[in-house]
Amino acid sequence: MPAPHKSPTTPRAERPKHGLVSFILPTYNELETIADRIQSILEAVGDPMEIIVVDDDSPDRTWSTVEKLNDPRIKVIRREGTRGLVTAINGGIIESQGELVGWMDADMSMPADLLPS
Repeated sequence: MPAPHKSPTTPRAERPKHGLVSFILPTYNELETIADRIQSILEAVGDPMEIIVVDDDSPDRTWSTVEKLNDPRIKVIRREGTRGLVTAINGGIIESQGELVGWMDADMSMPADLLPS
């Protein structure tokens, strides 16, 4: 069994600075986890950062919750009549401005503390 992955141990102040990072979060009914997921990414990666939430018109109004965060680093794309993980990620990539682009599930199944900062 492989050893568990450990987060980098180099203090943040000693790590090289990065350009704008774009993170794409495809969502569908993620109301209960989306605010925590966004906060965990912002804390793990730091600025400069943009988060692009691509929501497939969630009945639980995930997109509305994200809009209420009112953070200029967060962009919401609400897709009505279109669904699918791959097309959501592709749509986010097209809208991204970052030098680096990544994506992560919004359901907290991927720990944000494993992200390089």
